[in-house]
Amino acid sequence: MHEYIVKEISSYNLKKPTLYDKYLNKNFKMNDKLVVGKDVVLDFGNERLKVKLESIYKTNDTEKEFCISTSKFCAIIKAINKEG
Repeated sequence: MHEYIVKEISSYNLKKPTLYDKYLNKNFKMNDKLVVGKDVVLDFGNERLKVKLESIYKTNDTEKEFCISTSKFCAIIKAINKEG
């Protein structure tokens, strides 16, 4: 498991559009192998989000950023480099 940070997040729930804003700029751990159509767990330490992964794609290869679309939200994630 590697560590990541939530750069942007948007809920699909129109009645609660800021439902996931509390995770913005928060570090979390996630499995390195993600499979579309399977569940993915975002572990924020004291809280875990378990959602179905709908799609994933790289947004910025040099910054190690990617976008995940899940059953409940869409988020831009950045990998945290622990080296050095």
